[in-house]
Amino acid sequence: IKKWGIKPYIVGLIFLSLLHFIFALRTNTFFSIDDFFEIAYFRNHSIIQFVPDFIVNGDINEFTRVTGFVAFALIQKLFGVNHLTFDAAMFVTHTINLILLFFVVRKLSKNDFASFFVSLVFNKNYLFYYSNIHENLLALFSILTVFLLLYYPKKFYLAVISFVLALFSKETAVVLPIALYAM
Repeated sequence: IKKWGIKPYIVGLIFLSLLHFIFALRTNTFFSIDDFFEIAYFRNHSIIQFVPDFIVNGDINEFTRVTGFVAFALIQKLFGVNHLTFDAAMFVTHTINLILLFFVVRKLSKNDFASFFVSLVFNKNYLFYYSNIHENLLALFSILTVFLLLYYPKKFYLAVISFVLALFSKETAVVLPIALYAM
C-alpha cells in the first residue's frame, strides 16, 4: 500500500465505507416513495427536457436541486431502474466524500490520525436512500470546494464551479461561503 503512496488511513476509510455498501445491499433492496416520484418523472421526460423546464419552473419539488436530479436521471437512463447501480453510485459518492474530507482536514491539521477520525465520524452519515443523492452531492461539491481552495488557490474558478454545483445540489450550500469566511 505504501509502495503506491496510498495511506493506510485511506484504505481504512474505503473499507469502512464498503461495509456500509454491503449493509445497503442487504437492507435497501428497492426504492422509496421519493425515488418512485423521480423514476416516474424521468420515465416520461429526458434530461434535455428537464433542464429548460427547471430554468423556467424550478425542479420537480420546487427547490433548486438540479444536480441531483440530473445525476439520478443519468443513472436511470444508463442502467435502467436497477437499485444496485443506485447503491453503487451512493457508495462511490460517499467514499469520495470521505477521501476528500480526509485531505481537507489533513491540510488544516497536518495530522493523519485527526483526519482519519473526522472522516470516520462523517462516515456514520452514510445515506442509504437514493433520494438522498442531493445530500451526497451537496457534501461532495462542498468538500470539493474547500479542497480546491486549500490545494489549488490559484485556480479559484474551479472552486466557484464546485460551489455552484453544491448550490444546485441542495440550497443549504448557501452557508458555505459564510463558513469559509469565518475560518
